[in-house]
Amino acid sequence: MVGLLYALMLSEGSDAPSSKALPPLPPGITMVDEGTSCGSGGCWRAATVTSENGLSRPEIIRELGLQQESCRSSGWLLDWRDVCIGARDNGENVIIYAVWGY
Repeated sequence: MVGLLYALMLSEGSDAPSSKALPPLPPGITMVDEGTSCGSGGCWRAATVTSENGLSRPEIIRELGLQQESCRSSGWLLDWRDVCIGARDNGENVIIYAVWGY
């Protein structure tokens, strides 16, 4: 038990949420790239998504229901962090992301 708590403390801020944390994609929206990145604020998982139906970037974000970032419990008994999900338009693509919140 102590080893598990120690591992959780060490990983705090240095791991990204799993792919399962990203929202499910509705029909017509596909993921073209996925990966993790880290910065001074921690690590996050991000995926580039596109529309097969010709939706604009703002329309894709609306279709995903990600106009605002939302956070929920991670669901792990010993992990007190929330996972926050959102989307952003970088001018070329829509990026969906999952990041740990506290």
